[in-house]
Amino acid sequence: MLTVLCASGMDETSATARTAGRVLSRADGELVLGFATVSEAIAAAIELRTAMPPAAIGLSVGEVDGPNETRTLGDAASRAALAQPGEILAGEVLRLLYQDDLAVQFCALQDRPGTYRIEAIEPVPTPELRLGLPRQLAHDSPDPFVDRPAAWAALDRAWQGAAAGKRQALFIGAEAGAGKTRLLSEFARPLVERGAVVLYGGSSGNVEMAFQPFVEALPPLLDALSPAELAELLPGPARQDLARLLHGDSLQEDAGPLLGVQEADRHWSFEAVVDLLSGIACRQPVLLLLDDLHWAARPTVRLVEHVLQRRVRDQPAVPVVLAVDLDRCEAGWQRAAGHDVAHVDR
Repeated sequence: MLTVLCASGMDETSATARTAGRVLSRADGELVLGFATVSEAIAAAIELRTAMPPAAIGLSVGEVDGPNETRTLGDAASRAALAQPGEILAGEVLRLLYQDDLAVQFCALQDRPGTYRIEAIEPVPTPELRLGLPRQLAHDSPDPFVDRPAAWAALDRAWQGAAAGKRQALFIGAEAGAGKTRLLSEFARPLVERGAVVLYGGSSGNVEMAFQPFVEALPPLLDALSPAELAELLPGPARQDLARLLHGDSLQEDAGPLLGVQEADRHWSFEAVVDLLSGIACRQPVLLLLDDLHWAARPTVRLVEHVLQRRVRDQPAVPVVLAVDLDRCEAGWQRAAGHDVAHVDR
């Protein structure tokens, strides 16, 4: 059994170039193609109706190599004859066999019972998130910005590399007060103006907070998402996994090695962070800035390593910038990323 597509007013060369259908017949300005599945035929019909001039298309389902061949082909041809240019018409049997795997809808014709017009459902564009510059970077300094050409070039390479789909991690190493946070602020500002999502969080030596850089960086993003958007990015229990990390349930940084269910909880919480960042990166560019990581405890190091190493297939890369005092930082940071190290000198 095949799904038959009859296109009226369609050039054969153009039709076969735009679809994978098998030519069953051609005559009097009508071209009949056969497809193995209903979805393949509908996808082809949607493609052909945009041809110039647009084709009037009828679809039917049935045998084409047996006693019912004439009925199957005739049904498709009669629906094509009823259709207007650019219109796709089909019957009840095809609607029932459709597997609901395309963004289309079947609209019943009131004057022709059992006949449906197939219309593509246009996706609703997702509005861009506008978070602005993170508040930790938004203050205006009265002091002029001291240009750091080597570090700036390294930041730009990481940003452009991520835009090309490559995983990127950059280490900004400096002494305290050398200006690495100011450098991050100046670099991030024009990116935000161009529509990027910039997330910032840092560690500190006098605050005991589980996963502090992410607890600071992610809430502004979560606040900007609607409940429906968040449910799409983190379906089901993934939202609970992320909440567990942000609120510290069973994931305290001072906990020892976790076993069993606690270790599994931590893994899925880490996965939720990656899924959230990757999902946003599919909508618009994202830059994750993690500052003062020389103060980070081992569980935070593990989370950063997970974000750096875990890549969601076929989704854009999220560049990660880690600002550290290299003299006080674990050597494992650089090994984990295997990318640039930029120094900011006084």
